[in-house]
Amino acid sequence: FIDLSFVNLEGANFSKANLTKGELWGNKTAGTIFIKANMTNASISDSGQRVGFIEVDFSFANLAGARLRGNFDKANFTNVNLKGAEFAGSSDYPPSINGTIFLGADMSSTKMKYVNLKEAIFCETLLPWGNDNSGCEKLFNQEIEKSNENFDDIPGF
Repeated sequence: FIDLSFVNLEGANFSKANLTKGELWGNKTAGTIFIKANMTNASISDSGQRVGFIEVDFSFANLAGARLRGNFDKANFTNVNLKGAEFAGSSDYPPSINGTIFLGADMSSTKMKYVNLKEAIFCETLLPWGNDNSGCEKLFNQEIEKSNENFDDIPGF
């Protein structure tokens, strides 16, 4: 068990870290990396501050049984295990997942309460009601835009 509550984690790299049953409350986490981290049964919340977990990379992390509350806008949940996890909030303070990527994520037994899924990006995502590929085209187009931006700096392109 590790308690990182109210610690400024902006830009920190927790790749492959064992944060099982960890407490991450009220953190500033912009750009934090949790790639392949074990966050099983962790409690992750912005404590109502809306500073949240914006643009945080959880790719390939294990978030099975984790409790997630707050702002996860533009976070990356590519190939994340969210089995038994819970995205929850209240009608006054719903979780935010605008532009959040769930590519290949397993959310088959994820509990969701007061979550607006409309702005999330799902591709090859297993949800409680089945497989969702509704955001695959959007992800593909984003990747093409990124590649085009890389060519802008090369003379002659």
